[in-house]
Amino acid sequence: MRKLLPKKRFVQSDAYKKATKYNKTIYTEFGTRAHTDPSRGFFSRLVSSILPTDMTDNNFNNVIHVNGQLFAACETTLSLGVNLCCSHPVTDRDGSVYTLGVTFIPGFRYQVNRIPPAPAAANGKQAFAGAQRLLSMPSSWTTAYSYYHSFGVTDSYIVLLELPLLLVLSKVMTMVVKGLALKDCIEWHPEHRVKVHVLHKADGKLVKTKYITDVPFFQTHVCNAFEEDGTVMLDLITSEGPSVMEAYFLDKLREGKLYNEHTMRVTRLAIPVLEDLKTAPENVNLVGSDSTRAQAVRRGDTVTLSLDLFPEEGAEYPTINPAVRGRPYRYLYATGGFEQGPFRSAVGKLDTHSRTWQFWRGEEGTFPSEATFVARPGGGGAAEDAGVLLTALLGAGRRPDRLMVLDAGQMEPLACVEFQSRVPVMVHGTWVPTEITSEADGGEGK
Repeated sequence: MRKLLPKKRFVQSDAYKKATKYNKTIYTEFGTRAHTDPSRGFFSRLVSSILPTDMTDNNFNNVIHVNGQLFAACETTLSLGVNLCCSHPVTDRDGSVYTLGVTFIPGFRYQVNRIPPAPAAANGKQAFAGAQRLLSMPSSWTTAYSYYHSFGVTDSYIVLLELPLLLVLSKVMTMVVKGLALKDCIEWHPEHRVKVHVLHKADGKLVKTKYITDVPFFQTHVCNAFEEDGTVMLDLITSEGPSVMEAYFLDKLREGKLYNEHTMRVTRLAIPVLEDLKTAPENVNLVGSDSTRAQAVRRGDTVTLSLDLFPEEGAEYPTINPAVRGRPYRYLYATGGFEQGPFRSAVGKLDTHSRTWQFWRGEEGTFPSEATFVARPGGGGAAEDAGVLLTALLGAGRRPDRLMVLDAGQMEPLACVEFQSRVPVMVHGTWVPTEITSEADGGEGK
């Protein structure tokens, strides 16, 4: 009989240590304001109120694997020479890790870094050795920059989006004095559309063509990106607005208000890679693929992109087989978190070719976490969906929390582990191979 030993613990971050010591949040969190740090002198407190560089290191958002080391990640940790960073680095099939961040001085600039694969590092610092800056690009707004959560990577390109969801400099500079959280510094501007930037993965050079979408939208996660006949296909989770950022605050959850005004759905953009825009005809669709309904039309010096919306609203937390990341693929898995529509208590499998969903649904009053795809061992050459999905099924009320193991091909349960204690609400997770966990815990993968 094999045993499953669940563990949970707080990351011993500076934010956690100070919060427990002083019984209040000392660092600015995404949704919680900072309070005065009693351990600091007057001058130090004055400087930190003017230059709010003390962002939280409360890394609750993701767990990433870099060169043999595991890191907890969020969007405010200072690393690789940036002030804010994306909580979804992308690991390429060769082991390279790409990150996206932003620098504040001398003005908002987006920065893309590449961490090359290396032998297993002895510590966290060594894991980031050899990191290279691929791109430093100014924000399209002088006094603001676009909020981002993830980005797309193909075999040859990296795709960045500038959403009309802006983090405003004037609010950032006064958030400590005014008692603001980071979310209070973000503004939604639907009068702007989404700007799309494509850069070459090899050297970081931008494709000079300007791309913009025909409508504004909010985006959370990139599902996958791949190339097809000179066009980058970017699949992502979008909605008409950012109301999801307000949906999970405690006041709403305690009142049972699980309604999200702007529901999420899988969306595809088709981006023709045009090094010389003058060679492209105007006012015609430049996308010749049968795999999408998205269009790209040149109008003057800009290519306007339309959205291809896949069926069913409520999809979030997308998952694919990592073996097809950056390449053409067929299957996408998603859950809905607290979504109350088609994804209520469900894990879905999207066939991107037939555009149809297949669902496994838990009992009423349960909430599946993001599913993690684990490929069948030794499954080289096997079908894309040959593997299992791992999802934590959180139970409301007296229902127990469980770990579900689903057949990723048939979407049928293979195993269920019932926990004796509560599992915290999960955001993102990762499967860690045996060789990473065995040395520390004697495990066989987590």
